[in-house]
Amino acid sequence: MVAQILPPKVRWLHPFCRLYLPGCFLSLLACCVGTYVNAQTCNNNISISLDSTCTLTVSPDMVLEGTYNLSNFVVLLKTTAGIPVPNNLSASNLGQTFIATVLDTTTTNSCWGNIKIVDQLPPKITCFSFDLICAIPNNTPDYLANNLGITAAQPVVSDNCGPTSLQFTDVYNALSCLDPLDRTGVIQRYWTVSDASGNSSSCQQQINIIRVHNADIFFPADYNSSCEAPQTDPVITGVPVVNFAGQNFPLFPGGACDLVISFTEQTLPVCAGAYKILRNWVALDNCPVQPNPVQHIQVVNVSDTNGPVMQCPADTVYTAHPQFCSQSINLPDILLSDNCSDLATFSAHWQVDTIPFFLTGSLSDFPGNNYWNQDTLGVLGWIYNLPIGKHTIYYYAGDDCGKQSTCSFKITVQDDVPPVAACDKFTQVNIGGSGSSLVHASTFDDGSYDNCGITSFKVRRVDPSNCQSENMFYDVLKVCCEDVGDTVDIVLRVYDFLADTGAVSLTYGQPHQNDCAVKVLVKDKLKPACLPPANVTVDCEDFDPSLENYGWPITADNCCMDTTYELSANTSQFDTLCNRGTLVRTFRAVDCYGASNQCTQRVVVNYNQDYWVKFPDDLLINDCDTTGYYSPGPEIFGNDCELISISYNDEYFEAYPAVCVKIERTWKVINWCTYNPNLPFTIVPNPQPTEELNGLQNLTGPTVAPPGNTPSPTVVRISPTDPNPTDFSIFWSAESNGYLYKQIINVRDEVPPKIRSCPLVFPLTFCDQSGNDPQLWNKSY
Repeated sequence: MVAQILPPKVRWLHPFCRLYLPGCFLSLLACCVGTYVNAQTCNNNISISLDSTCTLTVSPDMVLEGTYNLSNFVVLLKTTAGIPVPNNLSASNLGQTFIATVLDTTTTNSCWGNIKIVDQLPPKITCFSFDLICAIPNNTPDYLANNLGITAAQPVVSDNCGPTSLQFTDVYNALSCLDPLDRTGVIQRYWTVSDASGNSSSCQQQINIIRVHNADIFFPADYNSSCEAPQTDPVITGVPVVNFAGQNFPLFPGGACDLVISFTEQTLPVCAGAYKILRNWVALDNCPVQPNPVQHIQVVNVSDTNGPVMQCPADTVYTAHPQFCSQSINLPDILLSDNCSDLATFSAHWQVDTIPFFLTGSLSDFPGNNYWNQDTLGVLGWIYNLPIGKHTIYYYAGDDCGKQSTCSFKITVQDDVPPVAACDKFTQVNIGGSGSSLVHASTFDDGSYDNCGITSFKVRRVDPSNCQSENMFYDVLKVCCEDVGDTVDIVLRVYDFLADTGAVSLTYGQPHQNDCAVKVLVKDKLKPACLPPANVTVDCEDFDPSLENYGWPITADNCCMDTTYELSANTSQFDTLCNRGTLVRTFRAVDCYGASNQCTQRVVVNYNQDYWVKFPDDLLINDCDTTGYYSPGPEIFGNDCELISISYNDEYFEAYPAVCVKIERTWKVINWCTYNPNLPFTIVPNPQPTEELNGLQNLTGPTVAPPGNTPSPTVVRISPTDPNPTDFSIFWSAESNGYLYKQIINVRDEVPPKIRSCPLVFPLTFCDQSGNDPQLWNKSY
């Protein structure tokens, strides 16, 4: 223990005590009191342990010796070399020594001591007991935890600072069949955990070894093995096992768990090289339970799964007999072998024009045969008159166990005499609707022949073309629009074998081919397509005489369009005066080669008569001189398609009451577009609704219009005695043949006489110088 002694220090309690003023000495004595404080004492060379979190903050009470008011104390740390360190220590500071200074922040008094950082908390360990079966050969904690997934095999360990090390020791206690928990024994496992500071803890773990009985055994399933490399050892075919933690543990050999397991075998032949093993497993439990013992028969099949081994001959080409166009061939002999069974059969199979053929062979010895090798020569013999073509020959070989193998190779019999090519020297081809045409090569043939028969034709162009390449032979010749009007030079190639379909090279099939030349004239005889605009139906009011609004045809050609134009419209069914009936428009499409086609459109114009009339007012004329006077006629409205004609006829009546002359003017309104001379007119009455002869109401001319028209039809009494007015819409009709209306014109004399060239001298004297008949003076008129 080291105490640091400091000189006494005066603590002045009153703030004025630090002032020195003249005459204030008594006041200082009265208010100032000096207080002396003793220094604190620190422990030295002490050890301080890290806490449960392996950290430490050194507090004043850990270092001070005695009891103090700790609110004013702080701890300052530095190394023994005098370097300050933070007051938050951890595992990295274990074993280190620091100088701890405790400072009174109020008085600035301090003391110090050496402290060593240690870990005095032992690690914690928890053990768990668990069960194992007796067949598990390895009971180490790592194996049980990592291989079997038994987490309880490892204790749970924790330490405030770590790391730790684990050790265990086992004590095994064997148990008899009488153990009530059916155990073969118990392992007492003692665990010890230590940390880096030498602190340690222990726990005890119990592992119960559970006994296995006959009912827990899984016997091996049947096993199949090939006779070529038979595998019959129980290590391969399987042994009895018991399952634990999802894994199988063998019970043979070894006699684990007080079980005695053995087997016996019986071999049964199946065929040459193949057999069955009947393996009888027996399990005897030394702690008797029922059933005991138990048996299981496992069948190990050693079978022949593969047919004989053979290597087929290579593909071969033979030349046909020039006269018979076929060839007889001695089929090649081959070596046959089998790894298990004896060879039994050998044959060959093929087809000609879907007709099957076969040849039975024989098994034979051969020179230099090594009899230790399981091989035999397969001999077949001759195929007679095999025709021209490519034939697939199948070899079949079988063994005593009924297993069969097959292989195949090709024999080609070919005609080595080239064919004679004969062509049509000149051929014409027409372009199709798609803008091209495909012509099969055989089309250009003109009697080509071969000693064994022509089989295939192909064709190509001579000159380059965008339509079809000239560098290949094709099954068809393709001509396009660019060929129209030209003569295309082509080559027809004749093959005396069945050539592959599709394009082939220029050297394909040599020397089994021959060529000839053809000139092909390409024409376009298809007319262009002309699709007219849809037929149109319009009312005469909306009719467009120019026809421009009624569409234009859609024209197309397989190759090239030149022009499309419209012919004069057919008006034979059309009334051009009244714009009604059916117009037939004709369009003509012409392609670049002069071929043309035409199409038509029908424009149907419906005629609607819907005009209406305002008839003229009656007139009252006050001058008898009507020379040159004409009253206005009927007014026509809604006149669009109609061809209206207006005329009148006058009748004069003199000495009519109150007037000099009465003119009855009958107006006739005709639409020449609908007029029929054999049909009557619609007579429109002149309304005289009042008895007053020249009343204003009697003078108004009526309007004849359809109902609901604007302006509306006249509604008035036709005569003063009518009980109700008449709606003049009843005289209107869309089918009217024309209208008749009588207008009344009354002429009366209300103008005095006029004297012309009157002399200026008065009085006037008139003398009768003529001879007068006295009898006339008194005549009454």
